[in-house]
Amino acid sequence: GLATAVGYPLDTIKVRIQTQHMYNGVWHCIQSTYQREKVYGFYKGMALPVLSVSVCGSVCFGTYRNCLHFLSQLRHGSSDVKPARLDVFIAGCSAGTAEVSNLFNDN
Repeated sequence: GLATAVGYPLDTIKVRIQTQHMYNGVWHCIQSTYQREKVYGFYKGMALPVLSVSVCGSVCFGTYRNCLHFLSQLRHGSSDVKPARLDVFIAGCSAGTAEVSNLFNDN
């Protein structure tokens, strides 16, 4: 969410320059946006991207943690044991697969 909050104003400026041909450059767009809309203009419409990034992160980390827990239970009988590298690798692959499938479902 924090990465989105930092990068979103830059994306807003980029999109405005690409779609509205009234700006003479980046600084002109920044000044005009601030004069007309103040700080809110740079963050308008940011709620949905922050929400979607948060959900994607939750799915990714949740999948990783649950898979690692399951593998530790299956191989060692307890999730308190330090996981093997193979378990971490498989859990990471599962989380990556969940993230990629989530991206394809969004589009």
